[in-house]
Amino acid sequence: MAYIWQDQSWPNFTWDAAKLLPLLSSALRMEAAFVEKMKGLGKKGEELTLEAMADEVISSSAIEGIYFDRSSVRSSILRRLGIETEGIDTSDRHAENAASLLIGALKDKDKELKEESLLHWQSIICEGRNNNRGRWRTEPVYVILLPDVAEP
Repeated sequence: MAYIWQDQSWPNFTWDAAKLLPLLSSALRMEAAFVEKMKGLGKKGEELTLEAMADEVISSSAIEGIYFDRSSVRSSILRRLGIETEGIDTSDRHAENAASLLIGALKDKDKELKEESLLHWQSIICEGRNNNRGRWRTEPVYVILLPDVAEP
């Protein structure tokens, strides 16, 4: 099985807009419907959004072998969104970095995704934990689906 980076056209892929457009349109319609339903949930929708964001940070980081405490991630996200987190101790700099990365990526979602951004994000996530910070990997990486990822 070949990896995406082993493809001859990597990283200059092409696509057939006629085939892609219906899929993108469908995804956008589903996203719009989802957003409308979330708006109707009020406070519960905000809590679900926060949980989804925390799940994203925790799951994405786990792929790198980096595990965060859920309460640190939640409070870091809340702080980045300008919401007070009084009485919650979040001294985990790595959780702060990951939350910052997520919030920044969401704010810049309409900007063109560039290699520089990807490598910067990777360096933020792996700060102090990985010798390949800010560089493309040269070794194979295996992402496997586990039944339940246990958080330490």
